Amino acid sequence: MQVKKKAAKKTYKSSAKKKTVPSLKKMSVEELLAVMTENHAKTEAAIQKLSADLAESHVRMEARHAKTETAIQELSAENRLLAAEIKKTSAAVRELTRNMGGLNNSFGTLVEVVLIPKIRHDINALGNHSFKEIITKPESCRTW
Repeated sequence: MQVKKKAAKKTYKSSAKKKTVPSLKKMSVEELLAVMTENHAKTEAAIQKLSADLAESHVRMEARHAKTETAIQELSAENRLLAAEIKKTSAAVRELTRNMGGLNNSFGTLVEVVLIPKIRHDINALGNHSFKEIITKPESCRTW
């Protein structure tokens, strides 16, 4: 047996009142002209206010732009000074590195020329070692 479905009741309850267009009364040309003149005056006042606000915003923007440009110039000057300092520091580091390399070479030469020939006899005296000769290259040694 088939069951019939009940159709749902469509009810739309609205708490809002219906909007109606107010009835227009007949206006004379003079009254219409007065209303239009009043609206025009309000529009002109709003345009004047917006123009003044725009001009004021433009002045503030120009002042901020000038301040930003000044800050950029100061930073550029600082960057140039820092770049010069970095060049000086790099040159000093290169010079120091060159000097340290020379100092290490001097110690190496000192060990080769002075210490090694004399130490050979002491090590042989301890025993279990037999250093027969030590070859140093005199041309690699610096003169002091």
